[in-house]
Amino acid sequence: MRSAPGLPLPNLRIQVGLLSAESRVPAKGTTGIDPYSAFHIGVYGIYPRSRGSVHITSGDITQAPRVMPNYLEDEGDRRDIVAGLQLIRKLAGTAAMRGVLGRENPSRGRRPGAGRTAGIREIHRATCWHPTGTCRMGEDANSVVDSQCRVRGCAICA
Repeated sequence: MRSAPGLPLPNLRIQVGLLSAESRVPAKGTTGIDPYSAFHIGVYGIYPRSRGSVHITSGDITQAPRVMPNYLEDEGDRRDIVAGLQLIRKLAGTAAMRGVLGRENPSRGRRPGAGRTAGIREIHRATCWHPTGTCRMGEDANSVVDSQCRVRGCAICA
């Protein structure tokens, strides 16, 4: 969907999940899954302007890198998500949906709660992971990986 009229392409994605949980990925098994019948509706930016980074922390390849996603650092990204939440609430308020939906569950502050958009950056720290995050592949010097998926400049990948 579009966060604003007049945009040339949709810039948000609505996702409906078949369960409801405190966080994007429950800690283990059923831990964190809501103890009642529920589902979730989320909104994600398709073309985020916020930029994160991944940094090598050690020469030891078994050490995890430092990942700094910087979700919603950009003010425009925050505006888009708030617009998306408002559109989802508008959809939820239609006659067709009112008979299916109960109430919006704020659940200990990790979810917005009915009508809330303030503090969205602190609440909406999830991502759907796969719509973004690619690197250039090819034989030219600007490619991150070559046609064999070897990282340029990495001795152990050669």
